[in-house]
Amino acid sequence: MSVVQPSAYNTAAQAMNQGEQEVTLMLRGIACRLMDEGVKAILDQVGLRGKFSLVYVPCVVANKSNLGYAFVRFRTWAYAEECFRLCDGNPFGLAAQGKLCRVTLANIQADMTSVLGN
Repeated sequence: MSVVQPSAYNTAAQAMNQGEQEVTLMLRGIACRLMDEGVKAILDQVGLRGKFSLVYVPCVVANKSNLGYAFVRFRTWAYAEECFRLCDGNPFGLAAQGKLCRVTLANIQADMTSVLGN
C-alpha cells in the first residue's frame, strides 16, 4: 500500500466526507519486535480499544521482526483522527531512542480482510 503524505491528510479527509466508513492508517516507525497483538495492545493502552477492526503488521518471519510499519483499520474517520492525534510524533512501543511513530492515511482504502484472508 502506498500512503498519502501528512500534508494531504486534511484534503483526503474532506474527499472522504469524514463519514462513518472505515479508514485505514499506516503507522511507521513502530518498534521492530511488535507483531499484530503487540500493536493492538498499545492501541488499547492509548485509549483506542474497540475503535479499530483490523491490524496488519508485515513481518520477516526468519528475523522475528516487523518491517517498521503497521496498517490499522479504524471503524470511523473520527477514530482514525484520534489515532493520528495520539500516536503521530510519539514513540510507539519500545522503539529505539529518538524513533517516533508517523501516522499517514493509507492510499488504498480497500477491505483488507479479503486480502489477508481473515
